[in-house]
Amino acid sequence: MKDSEPFFYPPWRDCGGFGPVAAAERVRRFLASPPADVFSSRVPVSERHVQAVWFDSALRPAGLETSGGESVKVVDPGTWNLEAGPDFRNAVLEIGGRRVCGDVEIHMKPSGWNAHGHSSDPEYSRVAAHVTWFPGPPPAGLPPGAVSIALGDAVAAAGRFAPESIDLSAYPYAAIPETPRPCAAVLSSDPDLAVAVLVAAGKRRISVKAARFARELGSGGQPERVLWRALLGALGYKNNSEPFAALADAVPLETLPRDREDALAVLLGAARILPDYDRTRDGEAAAFARRLAERWFADGRERVPPGMRPRSGGARPANSPVRRLAAAAALACAPGGLPRLSGDLSPRALRAFSASVAQAAAWPFFEKHLAFSSNPASGGAERQTSLLGAPRIAALAANVFVPFAIASGAAKEPPDWLPPEDISGKVRLAASRLLGRDHNAALYSSNGVCLQGFLQIVRDCCMRSHPGCASCPLADALAGGPGAGAGGAQ
Repeated sequence: MKDSEPFFYPPWRDCGGFGPVAAAERVRRFLASPPADVFSSRVPVSERHVQAVWFDSALRPAGLETSGGESVKVVDPGTWNLEAGPDFRNAVLEIGGRRVCGDVEIHMKPSGWNAHGHSSDPEYSRVAAHVTWFPGPPPAGLPPGAVSIALGDAVAAAGRFAPESIDLSAYPYAAIPETPRPCAAVLSSDPDLAVAVLVAAGKRRISVKAARFARELGSGGQPERVLWRALLGALGYKNNSEPFAALADAVPLETLPRDREDALAVLLGAARILPDYDRTRDGEAAAFARRLAERWFADGRERVPPGMRPRSGGARPANSPVRRLAAAAALACAPGGLPRLSGDLSPRALRAFSASVAQAAAWPFFEKHLAFSSNPASGGAERQTSLLGAPRIAALAANVFVPFAIASGAAKEPPDWLPPEDISGKVRLAASRLLGRDHNAALYSSNGVCLQGFLQIVRDCCMRSHPGCASCPLADALAGGPGAGAGGAQ
């Protein structure tokens, strides 16, 4: 084998004239007894490997200790976090005989904690264990009571470690859980029941959102203001939901100019993220950025106090705060104002509504420019990026427009079907628990109500029975146990 080749390169590339049968036998023998040093010499351990070792008890060695010499037993490694924040949420550890619950952050070296600025980030205030591959003194700035745990020496002591043998693409989905969960034992063999449970849970989630809107409206909230705040909060996604909702309070819908460029200037100026026209790549972007600045400084800043600056890090260019606020400005200035659903929540009406939202959000400049500082797209429509794609419009329908229609009395109850959103990491995680590792995602991927159902089941059941499934009301109900009928997916 060539030194420059990775371990699993196709050996038949250099078979020296051997046919496919001989090549296949060579592969079989090679994989059956790999050279002793192939792993350590070819594949460096990455942070992703360390995450897999921490998460998977089949890889994680026993006899772990803190940097201070206390024994560590991992009762539950926590939920693998696929969004911003610590790598694992809600872990349960026994440290020196005492039980500790909290989050876990993974780095290669102890210095990674401060190098990534975690000590000043409130997202990491619940970290109970800083887990690294290499040992070293605990970093300054760990939350009070947090411990440092190094895995590398313990893994080495347990036997030969083979990074190449770990299928990193299998984590966390294919590796959750180690054994089939009680729900999967029932639902994986009964697709009709699985869909019924997911739809029931999804309709519950929508009803809970509608009840929140109803409380706001019942306490004197003006319908358009309530909808505007909810829309901006949803467009902010997780990282910017709070700043965008605060922006909606600073810039009420009725004060927003009716021209969408003017409206965007006010929103970007209030959020303190006006584009710098000196950093644009083409004349169209420079002229647009200059117009926005002129409109803000000429009128907007006199009427609108600056709001909370959104977080721009960690977002794809297509989901930047500037583009999200452009979508908000476009919807606010659409003919007839903000989109509203009527009482008809049939699939045909929902599809037509989604199409109308897409049309209202159409903005040629942003379809051609991902950002003011990027080069304009070329090559036709296939290179263009909409401000709001179909999955995002579906998410707005499920989280804002449909619940608001119910709360305002336009609709009576949640529908059985919604346009599908993107399948999030949290949904994939829940699906692997409820339906098993090898389930067919087509069972739920075309119905947004089912996707909402996964999220509600996680909230009502999985999180409350953590760790394990012994106390899960949904599992109990599916099994016909004492709590049957009292599950969280009602």
